Parts: sequence; C-alpha cells; structure tokens
Amino acid sequence: MKRILLIKLRYIGDVILSTPLLPILRKRFPEASLTFLVNPGTEGVLFGNPHLEEITVLPREGWGNQLKCYRKLRQARFDGVVDLTDGDRSAFLTYWTGAGVRLGFNRENRWRGKFYTQVLPSAYGSMHMVDYHAQALAALGISDPVGKPELYLRPDDQDQGDQVVISLKIGHAPLILLHPLARYVDKAWPLERFAALADWLADQGAVVALIGHQQEVLIGQQIVNLTKSKPRNLMGHTRLLQL
Repeated sequence: MKRILLIKLRYIGDVILSTPLLPILRKRFPEASLTFLVNPGTEGVLFGNPHLEEITVLPREGWGNQLKCYRKLRQARFDGVVDLTDGDRSAFLTYWTGAGVRLGFNRENRWRGKFYTQVLPSAYGSMHMVDYHAQALAALGISDPVGKPELYLRPDDQDQGDQVVISLKIGHAPLILLHPLARYVDKAWPLERFAALADWLADQGAVVALIGHQQEVLIGQQIVNLTKSKPRNLMGHTRLLQL
C-alpha cells in the first residue's frame, strides 16, 4: 500500500492511544504516505510526529467545510484505511474514500460493518486500548509488538513552555495545572469547587494555573473571581505540547 489513512474521530486521549501504531506501519510500509484524520482540537498531539505525512481535521460545523474535506479524502485515492473510531460517521468516511482495504471495528454489530472489507475483533473493555487498536495491525499481517504512546515536542514547544513556567515565577514551589472543563456539562465539576480546590492547593504552598482553550477564557476568569488565591488564567495561551 502506498497511501494509508488512519481515522480516530474521538478525543485527545483516544488519539494519543492510537499513536503506537504509527511507527509499526511506517516500518511495514516504509515508502507509504500516512495520513491521520481526527476531530478538531485533537490534532495538536500529532504535531511533529515523524511517521505522518499529513494530519487532516474533519470540521464539525459548516456543510461547505465538511464537503470540502470529504472531497479531499476521496481525491487522495487511499489504498488502505484503518478506522479506529468504532462509529457510524467514520465508517461511512472509510467507505467513501474508495480504498480497496478498509478495516474497522463494529462492536455493536450495526449496519456500518458493511462499509469495511474486514471487521476487526470486538474485544472492547477486555484489553488495554493500545492493544485493542493493535488488532488492526494483525489484520494487515503485522505481528510486531506495539510500544508506548508517543508525543513529539518541537523546539518552539519546549522554548515557549519554558517561558510560561518562567512567567509564573514559581521558584521552588510545585506547579499544579487545573483544566476545569469537559466537552459535556455532566462530566464537569462545578466551578466553585475548582475555585475551592485552587485555594486549598495555594494554602499548601502550590502555584496554581488554569489551562484550557481560547473559547474558555471567560469561564476561567469566573473561577479566578471565586478564589482568594487568584490563580493565573492561562486559558488560550498554551498549546497541548507546550504543557
């Protein structure tokens, strides 16, 4: 195979747990072009990965942007697609590429299984997710053991991360970062509890800072306003790999 697409339309941690497949695919297909398709906001953990030629982000909003992405995937003429998502949308995209080899999970035994040339074993929950993803390698005839998830820091990530730490003037105090938000409200702790936690940590001698997306800055400020210790609000000022 000369052009291979991996798909993981989930969250940051899910994408990270997919990275052990990349060096093995590179070793097995040294001349292949590897592309990774992910959700917006998760692509940062793939920046600098030497095994990838391209990172494609699937837009969540705007039919025009989504159709443009669909056309791009179709025109790429992938030989093989490995869908690690286990979802209807990703299954359709796998089929839409027109690739001759289409691998994917279908643990609910839904109709999407028809979009794959081979459905991967559904052992979800019975093994570590790295090993779960690695079942795709076995389907490609690859028996190499998978390693650990990998992140690759670029020089500017290290430098800018160091500058953030310097700006906090932590001295010898421990630095604790709080990320108070979640994609779904029912998964998020109330803001006043994060404020109380920040104050408690400060009382124990820690330097506390809030991290998050640019769109979350105002929520971070609400937490700061609820505290006595006034932690630094770094939301929107750092990238994932700088942390």
